[in-house]
Amino acid sequence: MESNTPQNTESTQKPFKVSKSVRLSEGAHTGTVVSVEFRTPPEHKYNYTDLYIAVDNWEFDGDNGKELGQLKAGVATNFTENAQLVQLMVAFGKQVKIDDEFTEEEVKNVFVGKKVKFVVFDKAGKDKQGRPATYSNIVQGSLKCI
Repeated sequence: MESNTPQNTESTQKPFKVSKSVRLSEGAHTGTVVSVEFRTPPEHKYNYTDLYIAVDNWEFDGDNGKELGQLKAGVATNFTENAQLVQLMVAFGKQVKIDDEFTEEEVKNVFVGKKVKFVVFDKAGKDKQGRPATYSNIVQGSLKCI
């Protein structure tokens, strides 16, 4: 038999808190690659490999206290000898030869946990609602293992 008694609907989640936006300044920065994700069709138009970088000294108030801000560096998932992804793997210390094959896990292991340096510039764009916005982008070719 159904009860018409109202149920307790109190949320046990923490309330959302609006905080000040902390912009990353243009110029040289350092950080650590914390994850690698692969974008593939049909969700995405092209195959891309995204390196997520926790930026040193770019903190904000997160759900678990102070957290490092992250930027994403994306390169085409292309394994020809001169492709940017292959060149990055070599620059990060991986020996690569023609006819080598790599699993996603092996590619992730080349990058995750590595300290990096890179250059950031501000790029004008639009947010998800179509309003003008400015985004921090990593200059293509500036990502280096340190």
